[in-house]
Amino acid sequence: PRIRTAKTQWAYSCCGSLATLIESWASHKPMPFLQGTKEVTMKVEKAVEQVFPTTGPIHEKNTVTGYEFLLPKFAAAFPDRDLETLSTEEVLGFLTKLSDGRKKATKRTRYAVLTAFFTFIRNSYDPQLENRCDVAILKKSFRPPKYAPWKMIEKDTVDEIIFRAEKTRDRLL
Repeated sequence: PRIRTAKTQWAYSCCGSLATLIESWASHKPMPFLQGTKEVTMKVEKAVEQVFPTTGPIHEKNTVTGYEFLLPKFAAAFPDRDLETLSTEEVLGFLTKLSDGRKKATKRTRYAVLTAFFTFIRNSYDPQLENRCDVAILKKSFRPPKYAPWKMIEKDTVDEIIFRAEKTRDRLL
């Protein structure tokens, strides 16, 4: 017997039968959430709920913290909205409002979390969904910060510091 992964198990539970699942994969259409025979698109809140089970022990602590901070605020900002109806301007406005007055690295991190969220939903549930963060204006607005290069200390200064040390142990540092 074939072992079912979580993704396959979800697909079986949504589509109801293997034939529907294969037909959905063969036609390259997104697997819809089905309620009876009515097709329902994914809401923002539902998508956020789908991400949280995957942010377990396989991710770094700061990654999980970033998801836990940003995604509930994203769901609260767009209640009862379909992911497909969100525009790039709305996502830009959300990120700008949330990151106003913050450092450039913080802005970039929040943009990266939201980009990863849209990519996860597209890869896991809806291949037709466009990543709203994958637009030139957002990429330019949330570029990674450029750090100033470190100031190099001259070799003579370092040698002088080493040889002026009174203890031999301090010279080894």
